[in-house]
Amino acid sequence: MTYVRGCSADGSICYGSEWNSQCLQYWEEDGMLHNIGIDNLEVHTGENGMDGYTRLEMFARYWCISNDGRYIVSNVTSVGTAAAPEGIALVDTKTGSYDLIEGISDGGMHVTNDGIVFTTNGGAGSVLDFETGVSVSLSEWMQGEYGITPPNLVWVTNASYDMKAFSGRTLASGAGGSQTGFWAMRIE
Repeated sequence: MTYVRGCSADGSICYGSEWNSQCLQYWEEDGMLHNIGIDNLEVHTGENGMDGYTRLEMFARYWCISNDGRYIVSNVTSVGTAAAPEGIALVDTKTGSYDLIEGISDGGMHVTNDGIVFTTNGGAGSVLDFETGVSVSLSEWMQGEYGITPPNLVWVTNASYDMKAFSGRTLASGAGGSQTGFWAMRIE
């Protein structure tokens, strides 16, 4: 069984996952299904002889696709006892390939048409340029691009085509513990 998690803004690509494995899949406009998560499942054998595997997974995030459908950002996780790489993958739907960046612990949240990935990193947003591998804090990126500084512990979950409107989540601590909120802004 498979299910859809989200769709590009132009409707050209839908993505989701296979029910049991949570491995990433995407569909093109013509209905062609790509099982990129299952097709790229890597099995690893640990020192104790036990197997584990690495998978491209997709949970209930509906914002992990670029507006034009070119890119999907996916978590890469290990399951089982064997040590394996973890991080995020940037899937290129035009080529059917993906690139892995290890060590991003909290995963990718959104990707732009240019392959700029917004991630969370311990609750604070960061921005990763996949082409260069350079990652900066969301505050540093917003200051450099737009001359504004967002509050701490926020991350981006969506960016408009023109990169002038953003929405996201924020993490705040209170008497009841940590709580997540939503925010949005338009830059003129």
